Amino acid sequence: MIHEAQRSIRSDLPLMKVPKAEYMQDGSMLSRIENAGFKKTEQRCLDVLVTGEQLKGLREFMLGGFTKEARSGLTDEEQARWPSAIDEAIKRDVSKNGGVKMEAWLVIGRK
Repeated sequence: MIHEAQRSIRSDLPLMKVPKAEYMQDGSMLSRIENAGFKKTEQRCLDVLVTGEQLKGLREFMLGGFTKEARSGLTDEEQARWPSAIDEAIKRDVSKNGGVKMEAWLVIGRK
């Protein structure tokens, strides 16, 4: 949604880099746990749907310091459009999925 908001305001600017993007690849955390010496490892995928009051918290997060890099290079007028661009991205997800859909991996291991 952050990249979506960026593109809607200034598609010519580089997209915000996601910190630790390698952790967002399926199996990366499982591999790290196994490489750390854990045995009997297991990964489960959980779908999470953010709705209701939780959407407000997610919105505030995307308007806060985490997205400072995403807003870098924007003019004052463009910065003022950031909240509505985030709102539109959230609305699209809610319309499509009934909320903001996220995927989480739960990794379990024993030493």
